Order: sequence, then C-alpha cells, then structure tokens
Amino acid sequence: NYVRELLMLADKYDIEPLALVCDNVIQCSLTAENAVESLLLANLHRRDRLKNQITLFIKGHLNDVSATANWAKLDDNFEVMNGIFQSFLPGNVGASNSELDKVRWTFQNKNWIEPAHPSPLIVDGYSDVVLLVKPTKGPTGHDKLPILIHVEYENKLKKLFPLYLKIVTYAGKWNTLISISTCNLMPLFPNSKGSFQVFITCIPNVTPYQMNIEVSAKKAEPITQHPLLKTVKDYKHRFADAVVVVANVRFPVHKLVLAERSAFFSNIFDKTQNEYRIDGMAENTFKTLLNYMYSNCLPEKVDLPLLKGAEQFQLNELSRFCFSTLQKSITFDNAIEMVTKAEELQLDKFSTEVIEFMAKEPNIVAKSPKWPKMRNHANVLKKLLYRMKK
Repeated sequence: NYVRELLMLADKYDIEPLALVCDNVIQCSLTAENAVESLLLANLHRRDRLKNQITLFIKGHLNDVSATANWAKLDDNFEVMNGIFQSFLPGNVGASNSELDKVRWTFQNKNWIEPAHPSPLIVDGYSDVVLLVKPTKGPTGHDKLPILIHVEYENKLKKLFPLYLKIVTYAGKWNTLISISTCNLMPLFPNSKGSFQVFITCIPNVTPYQMNIEVSAKKAEPITQHPLLKTVKDYKHRFADAVVVVANVRFPVHKLVLAERSAFFSNIFDKTQNEYRIDGMAENTFKTLLNYMYSNCLPEKVDLPLLKGAEQFQLNELSRFCFSTLQKSITFDNAIEMVTKAEELQLDKFSTEVIEFMAKEPNIVAKSPKWPKMRNHANVLKKLLYRMKK
C-alpha cells in the first residue's frame, strides 16, 4: 500500500526519480498473486516500462497468474488484456504500443555490450527522423565515471524538429536506478544530418556491477512559444500595450510576448513609453520577425535582411536557421550580390562564408557579368585576395 501511495504522489507531482524507485520495488516484489494488481497500477499511472516488465512476468507465469482471483479484474480492461495478448505475438515483447522507441546498452567488466541487433532509433514514430546512438566510456580515475553519448541524426522532414532526449541509467541485477538525464536539445534543421554529444556520469562504486543505459527520444514542445498565443492567427491586436513603428508603419504588440522572445525588446521595453521606433528595417522584414516571435514558426522565405533582423533582435534559433539556409543557397551566379549585400548590412560572419566560397574558383567569379559591382566594394576584394593567398 505504501508503494501505491508513493507512486500516486510521484505521478501527481511529476517526481520521476521517486516513480522509478517505486517501479523497481514493484518489479522486485512480483508474484503470481500480485501481478494483476501491479499491472493495473502501472497502467493507471502510465508507467510503460514497468508495464512491459510485468507483462513479461505474466507471460512467463501465465498458468499461475490466471489461476488467481485477481485475474478476473482484467475482464473489463481491454487495453491491458490486449497488451498481454500482444506480448505473445512473434516479435512483440512489450505491453505498450505507446512506449517510446528505445535503445539499450550494457556496460560490464570495463566493456560495452552492444544490443544483439542494434538498429536506428526512430524518434516518436516519425520515420523520417532517425538517431544512431552509441555510448563510449570516458577516462577513469575521477570522482565519477563519465559516459559520453554520441548521437548521429538525420531529419528528412521539411520542417524544424525540436528533439527531447531521455537517458536512464540502471545498475545491478534488479536494475536499481542510478541517474536520469533529460534535455531539450537544439532543434534539428529541415533536411539535415549531423551529430551531437551528451555527457552523463555514474557513481564509481556501482561500476563493478552491470550497468544499463537506456536512451529514448521524442519530439519536444517548443519551449519558447508563448502559451497564450500559439499561432499568428490568434494575434488580433487584443490587449496590445505598445506600438512598434517600422518604416512609418505602426504595429500594435504585446510587451510580454516580445520581451520573452527577444532580449532586444526586453531591453528597450525597460523604458516606459507606448511607442518604440526601429530604424533601418523594411516593413515586410519586421512582419516576418513579428510572426516568428508570436508563433515560433520558421519562415518559408529567407533573405539577408531577415538574417540581419534576427541578429538584431537576438533571435538565436531563427538566426541559425537563416544563416544555414542562405549558406546552402550560395552559387557562383549570386555570390557577388550576396557578399556585397552582406557587407552593406555588416553581416561579417556571412560575408566571410561567401568569400570562402568565392575563393574556391576565383576564375569563375572574375568572369561573372556582375564582377564590376566589386568596384564599389574594394574591402571585399581585399578580403578575397587575402583568402586566396592563404
């Protein structure tokens, strides 16, 4: 009963470490008599991993469990009974179809034991977002044993995919909880590949025992999206408490929303006034930036003024997206226009990127009909010459 109450409290107040302790106690105490009640309890509090473990226990002791009086409690619970049924089908080992796809690694005797059939980790049912997970053991001799989780990813979608990663570490025969690491990672850009690394640590006195690392992933909710204004369509100028003037056009805005999204607006809103003017920006550029700050939706079209605006407003995610998108669009036909425009907007980092591209084939660039434009940008030509010399 005390475990039931603790699990109820852990579920109510979202205390995952306490819930995992309860999971371990229930799993270690399984008998034919209490298996059904334990399974119903795990189902009630959405403990998917525990449900799988109990289902496997019932599968191995079906005759004994079905002979108990508690077996009748499953008569009206199709979901739980279906989970038990599914566990008997070829290729199925778990009770829950809703559980996140996971990959599990074991560390024993100073060596990693790979899964028998390692496979890519499908993220939250999105077959177009795939992770390849491989942990490696860090150097020993420290207070804690560092474990490095190396993840390669591929996002085949045409939209940004925010990723949430959960790493749970167990040790010993009874899978005693050691640590939980959860993190909202940098969003994966559309049609992109890459990799990242996550460090976790384990207590040194458990290293003589078998350790298991379980990694799961799902799509994260945008943490920067304002909870009251989920889409641009909701933005109706209601309760606006300030006006931003751009290119002589007045935009009613909500200080709380813009200050939460942008350090730039957080600073200028410290000045108590009702109207704020931003110079040197086009109306359409500001509209796109405003839409992004309210909706957290990336724009379909990107240009250098938008990159400049994202940097000015300190919208880091949008800035990275614009930079990456524009970088992929550099060609020998548009390089001169892009580098001169970047210089005019003082986008030094992007200007350097274009110059690096031009330096690969300077003969092609010099023969371009747009080359005469470089006469008004001697500083760009100087940078190009310096890069070619290197």
